[in-house]
Amino acid sequence: MKLLVALDTRFYRTPDGAVWTLAQNGAGFWERYLEVFDEVLVLARVRDIEASSSGWIRADSERVAFYGLPYYIGPWQYVRQWRRLKRETRRAVSLCDCAMLRVPGTIATLAWRESKRQKKRFSVEVCSDAWEALAPGTVKSVVRPLVRALGTVQLKKQCLEAFGASYVTEQTLQRRYPPGEKTVTAHYSSLEMDGGMFRCHIREPKRPLTILHVGTMETHYKAQDTLIQALRICLDRGCDVRLRLAGDGRCRPDFESLVRELKLEDKVTFLGMLHGLEQVAAHMDECDLFVLPSLVEGLPRALIEAMARSMPCIAAGVGGIPELLGPSELVEPGNPVALADKIEAVIADPQRMEEMARRNYLKSLEYAPEVLRRRRTEFYRSLRTHVHAVNKGEARYGT
Repeated sequence: MKLLVALDTRFYRTPDGAVWTLAQNGAGFWERYLEVFDEVLVLARVRDIEASSSGWIRADSERVAFYGLPYYIGPWQYVRQWRRLKRETRRAVSLCDCAMLRVPGTIATLAWRESKRQKKRFSVEVCSDAWEALAPGTVKSVVRPLVRALGTVQLKKQCLEAFGASYVTEQTLQRRYPPGEKTVTAHYSSLEMDGGMFRCHIREPKRPLTILHVGTMETHYKAQDTLIQALRICLDRGCDVRLRLAGDGRCRPDFESLVRELKLEDKVTFLGMLHGLEQVAAHMDECDLFVLPSLVEGLPRALIEAMARSMPCIAAGVGGIPELLGPSELVEPGNPVALADKIEAVIADPQRMEEMARRNYLKSLEYAPEVLRRRRTEFYRSLRTHVHAVNKGEARYGT
């Protein structure tokens, strides 16, 4: 049985036909689907390039093929390519038995509409909140309010109409985007960590104390600017702290400019993109406190990784983060003064930091590979079983 997986990640293809990615969707990512399905066809934007670069990950494999859609960036390029995108999506859906839509996303929405038109079974994996993802201050665009409202309505419909709906949260996203009465549901993270990532290691805070942030710089979602401003406040109050920012993207010059403006060049280190769990783990082991003041989140991968490395953590209380951290570790998003207050209070109490670290490690065990694998596999098997029944005439579309 062939499964179509539709997602918004952008991929790159070299002249030899190999497909590459800068994100977490390398060839190993698709193994979760291949445990149940015979083949995977990935529906995504693919850009032709001359050669891959260092740190890129091979995305295709013997049982994983890519149906490359026209490469676009932003809403206006999407509108110009819409007819072709729709046509190519129709062809891709026709090649598969069922679909897994990683929502919210424009590609998944195209596949959703086409799956319904062709009466193909589909399930959704809800990875984030469409409403929060386009909250004020997240994207500078005149169409943001319209896209936000439309995306939220579409995601609600997708969850109601899907045969199966899985969520990265236990309750948070389920409340805003409830499944249909007959929808099969599950919750699991897309997190990919091997057992070696889990380490119960209670560190002695150093001076200067080092804060770590890991997140994309493609947008301002991860609120690096809020953290940089909070660092300035902490230093002005006499706290001996430093900051490491891991990640890269088109907004990095904005953050670098803010560092210069606040005269923090000797206090902030830009690490760039970290490749592989080994690099991530190494920096987490060297730093004292993990801070993620995001404006928007689903269930943040980097935060769970930091918890698995026994790091004390502070984060904004958005998305599924309150399912991971207690109220005393949460802060209001977009408020550098409140963030500075929280950082100052935590680093002033070594015993509190030790208690946070122990609790975080124990909580992270709920996201161990074997736990997530079992939940995912059961969910995928339910979809395959039902599609098989539909094809044999034992079940009807819409039941």
